[in-house]
Amino acid sequence: MLEMSQPPFRFWTEVQEADHSPTSSRLWTNPRSGWTLLHEDEQKRIWILRCAIGVVNEASRRLRKIDTHPQKLDSCFFAWYDKQGELRLLLLLHVDDMLIGYDPNHEDAKKKVDEIRVTFNFGKWRMLKKDEKIAYCGGVLQYDNGELCLSFEEYLRKISPMTIDRKRGEQAMTDKEVSRARGLIGALQWPAGQGVPPLCSSTSILAGELASREARVMNELNKALRFSKQNSDVMLRFPKITDDWRNIHFPLFIDAALGVRQDLASQGGYLILAVNNKVMSGEVGKYSMIGWRSYKLPRVFALLLRQSRKHVRPRLMSF
Repeated sequence: MLEMSQPPFRFWTEVQEADHSPTSSRLWTNPRSGWTLLHEDEQKRIWILRCAIGVVNEASRRLRKIDTHPQKLDSCFFAWYDKQGELRLLLLLHVDDMLIGYDPNHEDAKKKVDEIRVTFNFGKWRMLKKDEKIAYCGGVLQYDNGELCLSFEEYLRKISPMTIDRKRGEQAMTDKEVSRARGLIGALQWPAGQGVPPLCSSTSILAGELASREARVMNELNKALRFSKQNSDVMLRFPKITDDWRNIHFPLFIDAALGVRQDLASQGGYLILAVNNKVMSGEVGKYSMIGWRSYKLPRVFALLLRQSRKHVRPRLMSF
């Protein structure tokens, strides 16, 4: 979301990308929807005066300038390689937060970290140590028995359940109750997507049922919150899997439940793990959970039946 000015107008709009002028430090973007309401000329360029949330592509531009480049699979995941082509530093960018991992035994990697620290004006700079914890995106990173762990226990403890009047009966939820229910779903969806996979299914299904305004949804939300707090001590663990990243494999587990949603739609989900390639040969080894999702499966049978009917009908009439 950016605030932009073109005399005599000033308005807010959204842009998806922007670029720097090669001859100055100004940031420019192409007009988006809403511009034609004020100007008929769609060929004009807009000079961005101020950004509501950061500067579009600015972090990426600064990191590229110091030879730290985004990866093909994720443009918010940056890496730095030494002169021999060995991976020495990884950087994860989330809005205005950064998480950096590097080889502490490599002198050039240490210098690169110092260079990153000078490039950005950090409000806080914390180093994760074995006897300390650091907060990151609502979770807490820490070491436990020599393994890197991510916990949302403190985050979940701060979430309050919905207060439900026992005398309200089974009447439909009011607008105020719907608003509070949305707030609770949003509060649970964040840890579900960031570090508490067991919450994904519940939050996805309940978010779909909120439109019904049934009173039972509030009770189900409180149950989901209670479940999350009872199991909040279970952390995501990221143990050492191998000394060489080339030996990592990524097994995928998928499953689905038929007609479990209120509209009789099905729910699907998957888990992606990182394991040593020896596990693929039957050996027992540790794993890191690196990706997961639980979501409503789209219905495709209607389209398939329609196509089948078009395909079969001419043949039936030919007899």
